[in-house]
Amino acid sequence: MTNARVRSTARVAASRTGRAARSGLMTSGPTQVSAPIRCRARTAAIEYAGSGIRINAVAPGAIDTPMLRGAMAARGSREEDVLARLSLIGRFGQPSEIANAVLWLCSDQASYTMGHVLSVDGGYLAR
Repeated sequence: MTNARVRSTARVAASRTGRAARSGLMTSGPTQVSAPIRCRARTAAIEYAGSGIRINAVAPGAIDTPMLRGAMAARGSREEDVLARLSLIGRFGQPSEIANAVLWLCSDQASYTMGHVLSVDGGYLAR
């Protein structure tokens, strides 16, 4: 056991799809990328813990951005249908909510949090 003080943090962004078992996701790009990112975040946490570096990841849900709105428009998706699939709370997340999660993970308040993937997804994974 070491008494090394944690001096710095690192963050990784990951998709929430790598954590949920869903039909049709085996060939999905986000799933193929997300699971390795999650694994790498956990592995890095183990590797760098002795150096005082905390590694965690954030897995955002459907965030209200121009990219999301553009994808919905390109597919002809209705907002209510997308929200019904992706959010238990009936709204899209805001970029500031993801930023606040990252700020918390980087703060001293999260000093005992290590190798964690924090889902900020409006309850998507609770289904």
